Amino acid sequence: MPFVVRDGAGTIVGSTRYMMIEWWSWPGAPAEPVPSGPDALEIGFTWYAERVQRTALNTEAKLLLCTHAFEVWGARRITWKTDARNLRSRAGIERLGAKLDGVLRANRPGADGAVRDTAFYSMLAGEWPDAK
Repeated sequence: MPFVVRDGAGTIVGSTRYMMIEWWSWPGAPAEPVPSGPDALEIGFTWYAERVQRTALNTEAKLLLCTHAFEVWGARRITWKTDARNLRSRAGIERLGAKLDGVLRANRPGADGAVRDTAFYSMLAGEWPDAK
C-alpha cells in the first residue's frame, strides 16, 4: 500500500508504504482478540528528496502509519528492514522506538552490487504507547 509524502507546500517529496501484510491463520480460536486489519506488516521502501531527509517529515509520516496500524487495525507487530551498513536509516528506525531483532547475514544483493546484510527491527503493539 504505497503513500506519497508531501511537504508543507503540498509538493511530493517522497514515498513510503505498508508491505509484507500478514493475516495469520489460527488453528482454532486465538487466545487474543483478532485484529480488524492485518496481524503484522512491514513499513518500508521509503525514499525522500534530499532537501527533506533528516527532518521531522519522516518521523511524522511513520507516526501516522504506526497510529493507523496499531490503533485502527489492531496490528500486533510492525517490521522495518534496512541494509545493515545504512547507519542513518538504522538510527532513524531506532528513534521511532523500534527494537533491533537481529541481522540476517548475506540476505540479498545490495544497491551497490555487494551482498548485503539486512538489519531487522520491530515494534510490538504493547510497545506502541511508549514509542508514540
